[in-house]
Amino acid sequence: MATATTDLASLCGACGRKNPSSRFFCRWCGHRLADGVPGFAPQPEADAPPPARRRARVSPPPVSPVERVFEAPIAERPIIESFRLLALNLQRLVGPEAQRSIVVMSPFPSDGRSLVSASLASALADLIPPVLLVDADPAGSGVELNRQPVRPDGSLSVLVPARNGRRPIATFLDEVRRAVAEAAEEGATVVIDTPACTTSSIAFFMAPLATGVLYVARKRPHENGIHHDIRGQLDLLGARVLGVVFNEA
Repeated sequence: MATATTDLASLCGACGRKNPSSRFFCRWCGHRLADGVPGFAPQPEADAPPPARRRARVSPPPVSPVERVFEAPIAERPIIESFRLLALNLQRLVGPEAQRSIVVMSPFPSDGRSLVSASLASALADLIPPVLLVDADPAGSGVELNRQPVRPDGSLSVLVPARNGRRPIATFLDEVRRAVAEAAEEGATVVIDTPACTTSSIAFFMAPLATGVLYVARKRPHENGIHHDIRGQLDLLGARVLGVVFNEA
């Protein structure tokens, strides 16, 4: 008995008519019936439209927590210029006071406070001599070694009080305070380099006795709280903060 065979029919998805399974395209409308057609490249998909461009937000530059806490009430921005300009600004802030003394303080020993003290004293000696630079660190800050501050003409001199391991700290501070008072009475501008205030309280002892305080700090984001504590203590003592020097080195 003869048996007839026929190809399985494939329905066209476009026109719905039957086509032999061996065909790749509909014999009626030409619609593609199967993938993988030899020599047939599918049409590339259209690229998605580019995302809409968002307008960039213009934000003000961030304000350092140190800058925010120690912003001087007279100078609206902290003093961060060169030492000569720093000296000019401090001279303006202090004004024509008969006795001028500036305590230079910092939170940590590695903030560059002694170098700032020596450089500031040298710049002030060019503007309003004479200037006395006082090393108020019982352990010695080495301020006299910075920038060779001593001058033969007497416009700038350095006071390093005698140190003795068994000498009471009160006696040392009395000598420093007496020297500052005598120099100020003679018309000299006094720059006092104090120890780091996280290791000694001398800076807080001298701050209310001086005309103003210059704060030296490095930008350490993880140590912002210490600046708030120091500023709060200075406010309690009635000390006048003249400005801030940021040490970027």
